[in-house]
Amino acid sequence: MTLDLTPFRAFTVGFDSLFDELDSFKTVSYPPYNIEKIKDGAYNISMAIAGFSKDDLTISVKENVLKIKGKKVKNEKDFLYKGIGERSFEQSFKLAEFTEVKEVKLEDGVLNVSLIQDLPEEKKEKTIKIS
Repeated sequence: MTLDLTPFRAFTVGFDSLFDELDSFKTVSYPPYNIEKIKDGAYNISMAIAGFSKDDLTISVKENVLKIKGKKVKNEKDFLYKGIGERSFEQSFKLAEFTEVKEVKLEDGVLNVSLIQDLPEEKKEKTIKIS
């Protein structure tokens, strides 16, 4: 289903990038993931990737985009039933400025990516005293 947002563009001067993002929006269902806010400036991405090992995964960050790729080597086993999804995938996450990957763990079929946002003092919100 395609949603035509053209009639609403006239009311969004200065927000063109928002509509560009909505136009390119796609529903991603594999692999399933959660994004959790631990506290201000600390986040965790949990991705269910049962059947993948560390060697099957590539994780990279470039220009504030975190990419997680999984490529499973073909199995020559003779399955009677195969219900575990092991197809290749690629997920991208746009990271806010000054956000870095702190730690990556693969445990019990769940990939956990810990992110930390470390804003410099000049970028942090300051309270201005009223005189």
